[in-house]
Amino acid sequence: MDNHESTKQLVYTLLERLANTLALVNDVAWNRGEAVQEPLSNTLQIWGVPEKLKEIRDAPPTKQTELVEAFLVEEHKDVEQEVEWMSEEIAGQKDLIKSSDCAVEAMEEKLDIEAEEIRRLRALLKKANDSIIDKDYVIGLLREDIKDLKSTPEAQIQKKMSSTVPRNQESEN
Repeated sequence: MDNHESTKQLVYTLLERLANTLALVNDVAWNRGEAVQEPLSNTLQIWGVPEKLKEIRDAPPTKQTELVEAFLVEEHKDVEQEVEWMSEEIAGQKDLIKSSDCAVEAMEEKLDIEAEEIRRLRALLKKANDSIIDKDYVIGLLREDIKDLKSTPEAQIQKKMSSTVPRNQESEN
C-alpha cells in the first residue's frame, strides 16, 4: 500500500470514528442518558454518513480533500447545533430543578407549620385529658364523701325518721 492509500485509509477511519462518536452523542442527547433505543447504524443511516464516506472513498484523490473538508465543516455545524440544543436543554432542566426545589422548600415549610399545629393540638388534647381525669377524680372523691356522709349516725337517724313517718302526716305538715 502506498503512502497516498494509507493516508486515505487513515482519513476514512478517522471520519468513520468521528461519525460514530457524533451519532453516539446524538443518541445520548435524545435519550437523555437512557438506553439507546435504535442502533447506532440507524442514526448513521439517517444522517447519510455511509453514503458520504463512500463518496469520499470513491472520489479521485484531488476531490477527496475537498469532500473531507465539506464533511468536517458540515459535521462541525451539526455538533455546534447539538451543543447549543443540549445547552438550552440543560438550562431548561436546571430551571425545572430550581422550580422543583422551590416547590419542595414551600412544601417543607408547609409541613413544618402543620407539624407545629399538630404539636399544639396534641398539647391541648393532653390538657383536656388531664382536665377530664381531674374531674373524674374529683367526682370520685365527692361520691366517697357522700357515701361517708350517708353512713354517719346523724344521716342514719335522719333516714330512719323519714322512713317511719307516714306519708299522710308528711302531707299534713
